[in-house]
Amino acid sequence: TDADDVARVVGGAIDPDAFRAISDAVDGVAFDARPVLVVNDDGTANLTLDIETDVVDSIETRLKLEQPGVYPLRIQLRLGDRDDGIVIATAGTVIQRVGGAVDTGFDAPPPIDLAVVTATPGLPLDAGEPTLDLARARLDDAVELAETITSPVTLQVPPTMVAENASTPEDAERLANALADDELVALPIVPLDVSSAAAAGEAESFTRLLTAGEDLLADALPTTSSTRDVWIATDPLSAEGAQLLRDLGTRFVVIPDEVYTSSIDDDVPPTDLFVEAELPDGGTLPVLVVDPLASELTVAAGERALAESTATEWAVETLAELLVEQSGDDASAPSASAPRRSRVLTTPDLSSPDARLIGALEGLAATTPAVRFSPASTLIGRTDVALDASDEPVIVQLPDRAGPSLDARVELIDLTRLELNSAASMLPDDDPRVAVWATTLDTLISTGYTDDQAPVSYTHLRAH
Repeated sequence: TDADDVARVVGGAIDPDAFRAISDAVDGVAFDARPVLVVNDDGTANLTLDIETDVVDSIETRLKLEQPGVYPLRIQLRLGDRDDGIVIATAGTVIQRVGGAVDTGFDAPPPIDLAVVTATPGLPLDAGEPTLDLARARLDDAVELAETITSPVTLQVPPTMVAENASTPEDAERLANALADDELVALPIVPLDVSSAAAAGEAESFTRLLTAGEDLLADALPTTSSTRDVWIATDPLSAEGAQLLRDLGTRFVVIPDEVYTSSIDDDVPPTDLFVEAELPDGGTLPVLVVDPLASELTVAAGERALAESTATEWAVETLAELLVEQSGDDASAPSASAPRRSRVLTTPDLSSPDARLIGALEGLAATTPAVRFSPASTLIGRTDVALDASDEPVIVQLPDRAGPSLDARVELIDLTRLELNSAASMLPDDDPRVAVWATTLDTLISTGYTDDQAPVSYTHLRAH
């Protein structure tokens, strides 16, 4: 019943007393190991046991698991008599007893949805090769993750980088195959902070750039879906920015806990339930904070974990902790019915989580109806909102402003637009320069330009 107990009883060299500290033994069985012991050529041995279970009567050769739940299982190899023999080794794991037809009055909680998410940050428009190489490596890691695991991955990648990776038919086919069952988050074609755009009154520019980004993704990877349903907030998000996203079809926001604590509140809400962000028009936009498991899913953390245990042991421990936490939280929840929960699996900086750990967790999740992997875009229909002590939705306040100010730049854009419109009036209707000027003006609002770089680009545009 305590998630902290799980780690104490999973592994290959467990203190026998760790189990006694949790609770009295429910049941036990003993076998003669010699008939089923298989010795390998390298001197190691495999021992496979098929153990039947009971739910009513306790029979000597079966384990009695009277009610659904997570049970610690101690395995000991003894030399000699069952009760008085010498303990050679002790290992531990946990097993889940799921509900069945005999469990009258038991309502199984909804499955926990797990969504694998990764984000490649937007690049400055004048990024040098070292910066580009780092971004490309991060995208390559994300594609490799999506190709390695079976479950869907939600990738937030600058559209121009996707197009670059699909620039030839061979590259496009390879990338399409790697991301066949995955999804891409829709982004503007050039970096543009949504909070900055909203504060500067440039919602229309943001919309045009977002649509252009979607079109580029569709052209580069027509078989991979792109979605506006989810927005991954790599930077602080203002209330006005959230309003703009909601108006454009965003249904919820994923936010790392560091961004949440730096811009919204020091007190991080439950990471398996939505909280509602209040919008200027009086509506709300659901927000889901990245799960704390993120710190265990970096490649460095994965190396440490796999130096101490197998990937399967890590997955068993992790999954058991999720289920025990769910059970405890449901028991203390203000609502009578068990809420639908989900968790976002990524790393603290939203880079790709360790594929070895995700793969092990994915394989184990396939053995239980209590957990399932899902695309991030589907979480809005599978996750409930956290409730306060009064059984009311938890409401959070986004900051009034976020992102760099674009006020001075917008003033330059407006002046330049007036001059270009005047020049366009003297050109034939089909002159291609008019469309190029309009597109270029939208691009110049990008937060991928610094305030020092933008005026140079305006001057160049006006000269042509």
